[in-house]
Amino acid sequence: MKSAIRLTVGAIAGVAMSATALAQEREPMSAAQLEQCAQQVQALRAESARLNAAAAEQDAERDALAELRAAVGESREAAQRYNERATAFNERMARFRDDLAEINATRDAYAQRCAERPYRRADLEAMPAPLRNAMRQGLADVRVPNAGPR
Repeated sequence: MKSAIRLTVGAIAGVAMSATALAQEREPMSAAQLEQCAQQVQALRAESARLNAAAAEQDAERDALAELRAAVGESREAAQRYNERATAFNERMARFRDDLAEINATRDAYAQRCAERPYRRADLEAMPAPLRNAMRQGLADVRVPNAGPR
């Protein structure tokens, strides 16, 4: 019986905490929060474009590395060229994965703190045009590449 009471009290406390969190999420964002969200949209758009371009370059580099690897048996110099280029590529891929982790963290923060949150129209209209436009565009069309093969 005591465990049932504890469960009921725990459930009530959990519902109360959830209701409080839900109420806070439904409150309109402050002007500062709205501006921060708009800056995140701008950063996510810029970074996703850069990372997608980098992913396309990496695909071309993978193809070039495959050709070099095929020629490795021909000479020791070819093997050395392949190893140097593959090492440099792997270093760039490590940085790319770090960048992806960072943009995904920013996207998650946006989803948690900004997406689907109300804001005051007057706060939106008071922001500079680039930030205002960023909020109006949102992130629905933004795509982030995956890390690719390891």
